[in-house]
Amino acid sequence: MDNRISCFVIMPYSDAADSVYTDGILPALKSVFDKDILALRADKMGPQAITVRANVEGAIQTADFCIADITGNNPNVMFELGYASAQRKPTIVVRQTGAGSAPANVRDIAVLEYDPKRLSHFRDELTNVINRLVGSRNFRPTSESVKAFSTNLLGDDAMMDEFLNSIRFTLSVLVASPRFFNQRLLPVIRAKGDEGVMIRIVCSDPEGEFARIRARDSSLSVQSYRNDLWAQVEELRHTLMRMKRGQIELRLTNQIVATSLYLSDTMALVLPYLAAGRSRESVGLAISKEDNPRGFALFLQQFGNAWEIGTSNVGAGRSAESPAGDEPGNSE
Repeated sequence: MDNRISCFVIMPYSDAADSVYTDGILPALKSVFDKDILALRADKMGPQAITVRANVEGAIQTADFCIADITGNNPNVMFELGYASAQRKPTIVVRQTGAGSAPANVRDIAVLEYDPKRLSHFRDELTNVINRLVGSRNFRPTSESVKAFSTNLLGDDAMMDEFLNSIRFTLSVLVASPRFFNQRLLPVIRAKGDEGVMIRIVCSDPEGEFARIRARDSSLSVQSYRNDLWAQVEELRHTLMRMKRGQIELRLTNQIVATSLYLSDTMALVLPYLAAGRSRESVGLAISKEDNPRGFALFLQQFGNAWEIGTSNVGAGRSAESPAGDEPGNSE
């Protein structure tokens, strides 16, 4: 979407702060006229495979603007606010009314205050401020670029070599077709022989809505397609059990997986998953974290969201419990 921009939210992590975020900041971002704004928050980007500091700095660098809640003068918040200022990121500063004096270096900054008991009022005021910011003539969204486009990305030997060499500490994978990943990419990773790599994999849940849609598009019964997906998950699980790695975890998500992601420490392979027929994962983009930090951060966020809602209950035998017919089920 041409109008999509991102906002990194800087704030303390607490129940009170979560309320401000979910009831005030998020609704305000969603209410901005004619803009699709992706909210980024460090603790919402999934379990971190890199240091928190590196993750925060990367998110600030790639965001189009920031919102900083300085309530309580939290040291981490102040560091991140200073970093955003150094990166010349447009930043909206907010704080709770009556929360004490602000540090001298930020007293001259215009601050939007809020009452935690009147967050609907704060939401409306913040929406107006964001609208003025993103609608101003001086607002320039971060530019995006991709490293490479290929009609057969996973078959591109040069690109795959570069991706495999970029896997040093982490590999994060989000796939709708476990068998495709198991048969096409895992053998190459196994042959590489590295140990100590943390591997996190999220697969489409056979009991989710996606299984029903895919069954219809592939002219299979829902039950047949679910059984096939459970078989694919089992095949992947057995392959992972034979791998000597530092840490491996497999989860399922019942959200529709529209894009398969392969994320290393510094590179992302992005492959749209076409719904019709069997797996058509081939056309895709390669995104370098160095060349396109914003794009890399967005897909890291997408994987983190899937990881957070995923379930690790991927044992055998679930297909026997699957409901028959066309009614979608839910993962446990």
